[in-house]
Amino acid sequence: MFLIYVEPSFSLLFKRGKYRSFVPLADEETDDSVREREEKRREKERYLTTAIGFCIKHDSAFQSHFLNAICDIPKTRPRPQIDVLAEPYRWGDLVLISQNRDFVCVVECKVNANLQEWQNPESQGFEKNGYGGFILSKFKTPRIIRYIVLGWKEILNLPKGRLEYAQKSWDDLAHNFPHKSRLAADLYDCFSALGVATFLLKKTQTMKIGDNAKFFGDALTLLPAAQIEAGLDEMPPKFDCGGSQVEGWWHFGVNIKRTKNVKTIRGKLQQFVTPKKGHPIGWYGYGWEREKGAYFSFWLYCASKNAQEKVKTRLIQNGVNLDYIMPETDEDSFVEVRAPFKVIQKQGLSGDRSWFSRILKATMKAT
Repeated sequence: MFLIYVEPSFSLLFKRGKYRSFVPLADEETDDSVREREEKRREKERYLTTAIGFCIKHDSAFQSHFLNAICDIPKTRPRPQIDVLAEPYRWGDLVLISQNRDFVCVVECKVNANLQEWQNPESQGFEKNGYGGFILSKFKTPRIIRYIVLGWKEILNLPKGRLEYAQKSWDDLAHNFPHKSRLAADLYDCFSALGVATFLLKKTQTMKIGDNAKFFGDALTLLPAAQIEAGLDEMPPKFDCGGSQVEGWWHFGVNIKRTKNVKTIRGKLQQFVTPKKGHPIGWYGYGWEREKGAYFSFWLYCASKNAQEKVKTRLIQNGVNLDYIMPETDEDSFVEVRAPFKVIQKQGLSGDRSWFSRILKATMKAT
């Protein structure tokens, strides 16, 4: 037995949350998948906002940088103590209040999201019916009350009103970032891992694949060949890949497409697996998790627990090692077969394609 030690970080905190997802995406976009994707995006945005607030509160270098770059509070200005509030009200993602009541900054953060009418200072009546009205009713004494839109890509025509307005980009935050601070540097990595474009581009600027790209080319050939070997050669597969640096996983593989012709080999496989609506029959390829490394992976998207049990029983009867069939979850009735790369030598197979086609044939072979 051995232990894997993982250094605590903002990224790890997000990964340990309940919003991690590793199941390959549905083959067809459904209302549920759209809602799920939007909810995940909102949770990432909320998490990043909270992480920013945490760093402002606990890291003086980052606080100075944020106040100057985003809030337009000069570094030469005396710095009072600041109260930092993350989503304290529905009209503010991040609220910074100087304890001497010199200023209040309300920051609306956007990560690949739309700026709604009630959040947009261009909107008519913003200081009456929009966020501006709520802010003005809440804060009456500070000398400066500033509303800042951070991360919205379209240029705003900012009005002159009772509030002061500013529009800032993630580039503004990334410029002259205080990397020497360990806490701020960890936040920078978290921005990159969660897909904030500016930070992701800077983080990947010097990455090189080089000669390792040949393995990608090999996979492009052998993965479809496994279906041909199993007799599913009437239509090409669809490649499906994804991953998350912050959550610590990736997958790269191909889908087993559905068919309308139930008399074909594919059609009979489809009837047996009874895939969930919006999903292909299955998916197979390579997976990786930070704490487990890389492995072979084969998914069958059963729509019910009954179909799941039938598929598992057939796989076992056709010689698939029970230890490679992953435990059931409460979330769905899918079946995943996962094996280490050493299974190739252990089972005397000629290569990766043979393992994928063997699992596929085991699913197709009636006992």
